[in-house]
Amino acid sequence: MNKVFLKKFNAVIVGLGGIGLEYDLSHNKDYVLTHSKSFMNHGGFELVCGVDRDIERCRKFESFTKKPGFLELSSIPKDRTYDVFIIAIPPGERDCVLKECLYFKPKLILMEKPLALDVEEANRLIELCEKSECELAVNYMRRCEPTVQKLKKDIEDNRFGSFLGGNTYYTRGIRNNASHFMDLYSYLVGKPSSWGVLERKEKKEANKDPEFDFWISIKNARCVFQSVSSSNFSIGKADFIFENAVIYYDDFGRNITIRAPEDDPQYKGYRRLKHIAEKLESGFVRCQQYVPEHIYQHFVEGIDLVSSANSGLQTLIICEDLIEQWQK
Repeated sequence: MNKVFLKKFNAVIVGLGGIGLEYDLSHNKDYVLTHSKSFMNHGGFELVCGVDRDIERCRKFESFTKKPGFLELSSIPKDRTYDVFIIAIPPGERDCVLKECLYFKPKLILMEKPLALDVEEANRLIELCEKSECELAVNYMRRCEPTVQKLKKDIEDNRFGSFLGGNTYYTRGIRNNASHFMDLYSYLVGKPSSWGVLERKEKKEANKDPEFDFWISIKNARCVFQSVSSSNFSIGKADFIFENAVIYYDDFGRNITIRAPEDDPQYKGYRRLKHIAEKLESGFVRCQQYVPEHIYQHFVEGIDLVSSANSGLQTLIICEDLIEQWQK
């Protein structure tokens, strides 16, 4: 049975690059990897238009969505109300764009992660939204994914026992990719209480989003992050170690399994992890479709935003402090 949407909200996407549009242009029709496809397909939203300074991207957007694309925010129709603006341009360029969006008095701004290039910029963005009485959310989309939300409930219900630690491998920058897993630890297990840099690799001072090894501590349990060069392949995986199970969040979330302990059949008195794992359904190939649904439920049912400005700021604070430690 198709879901009935009693209300419909208007959305505009600003920034039609990878996450805004292009990831879905050459993929399986069942994939939902971008803001354009997710808001276009959601019955509770009308995707009114897209905005990008690149005319070719605007043309691709128009072909894909059958909606108009504009080169400037000032060109979008003035006789409409807009409830959501999705800002998917690079951090460091968002102040002026946000001000233009807030002119239309939207209910919510969805900011692509990371929230900002640094904490100073993030605080400016938050202050601008607060002054305009507009909510600000950050697109850490894994928080909206049903399997991740089910895992969170299982952890809160103590299905796996106490959290003992974690291990993560990442490529392509602490802000861009490692922050996803830092945010995932925060969402599933709790806010980090301390953090620090491990053995330093060769510095690349010109790199605004460096890669290095570090740790965060949650509930007195250490989670280690190891950076890997992306010259051969990209990797993104996290192991969540509990008293009664290990959760393997592998291949950026495409493969999620749980292995519980059992008596070792070979060595008496030892316990090992079961060879046959419980495999969970992953929604990663549709990762963006859950974001507009969550925002819709927030508008209509009043549920709390799972990825707010505050949670996005907390992740950014840790990233910035770790980078400062690494640069010393």
